[in-house]
Amino acid sequence: MTDSPLFEIGLFVMMFAAIGTVLWYSLRQKNRDGGETHYVRALEALAEGDEVQAVAQFKAAARENSSNYRIYLLLGDLLRRQGMREQALKLHSDLTLREGLAAEAQLKVLRSLRRDYEALEDAQKGAGIAGKLVSLQNRPDGDALQQWVALLEKISDWEKAAEVVAKYRMKFRFNVDRRLALYAVFRGMQLGEKGEREAARAQFAAALKSDPGCSAAYYHLGKAWLAEGNPGEALAAWRRLCESRPEQAWLVLPELAKLPPNDGLEEARNDLIRQLAGQKQAGSKTILALATWLAEQAKDPDGALALLEQQEKIAPAPEIYRAKFRLLMRKRKYRLAAEQYQGLLDQEAAGPGAPFVCNGCNQTFDQPLWQCPGCRQVDTFGL
Repeated sequence: MTDSPLFEIGLFVMMFAAIGTVLWYSLRQKNRDGGETHYVRALEALAEGDEVQAVAQFKAAARENSSNYRIYLLLGDLLRRQGMREQALKLHSDLTLREGLAAEAQLKVLRSLRRDYEALEDAQKGAGIAGKLVSLQNRPDGDALQQWVALLEKISDWEKAAEVVAKYRMKFRFNVDRRLALYAVFRGMQLGEKGEREAARAQFAAALKSDPGCSAAYYHLGKAWLAEGNPGEALAAWRRLCESRPEQAWLVLPELAKLPPNDGLEEARNDLIRQLAGQKQAGSKTILALATWLAEQAKDPDGALALLEQQEKIAPAPEIYRAKFRLLMRKRKYRLAAEQYQGLLDQEAAGPGAPFVCNGCNQTFDQPLWQCPGCRQVDTFGL
């Protein structure tokens, strides 16, 4: 039986279709293998520290296999490390729009995106991404929470920071009650700048409920009362600081000099000075501040010297020796100063006017602070 022309045509069509399918699959597999090869080469280059070659291989892998999100994730991280932050941000932002990413992949993308914003110093958007990252975790890890709070602190969102810290208090490494108290102090300072003085004082009081030993709250509460023309309440707030934290009393001693002349206030202030001078747990900084007060405000250098000699017996420290040296020089007791403190001639006295140094960025400031204006970190001055 002879085959019909239609049968032969159909057979040829089927044969060419089969050949085409095989060729298409072969080319597709070749491209896929090529993409994976570039990806592996990129990882090898990273392991060898050759970032330039790694970038080139990641880009080649992305051109040949765009389905692998890890290529774009790692390429973006690498570009950020090389200073190309905007390009990194674009790559990672595009990944957030990709559909079908597994939950773990989404978390990885958001972590990289948060780092991009941090590198660009955009704490506002970084905090938003950090919050989303935490919301996607059933049990947020401590590092994610710590980074979110750090970004909230940088943008001074004290209310949200307090909410997060209070909710996940067991996850944080810092003293939570102390940190919540400082957040309340910062909110009070914001309100005070807006002229809402009563609300500001309420925040300072709330801070003391969270942490009764919060020196920042006492310090700013006294300053708030003094700004409102109520020096009596200011002195009362500072007295409570001196009584609860005598080792921190040196913070408010310079402020006591700003109280207006008043017989009642003068007696209360002098009583506080005498009380501090008799406390053994006052600490070197407070004793130095008291000595400065006696020498400069009370014009009593002999009393200042006696106080320093008393502290020297309790806890000898270089700053005490330096202060004594300066007093002896002022009293023109040159021989005694030369005999005992010759080795301190090239050192500056460390007193209450010494700069406050941030432990986070090492910037110095001339007033007590509980958040660094430079790096925006909280509680880095050891106060």
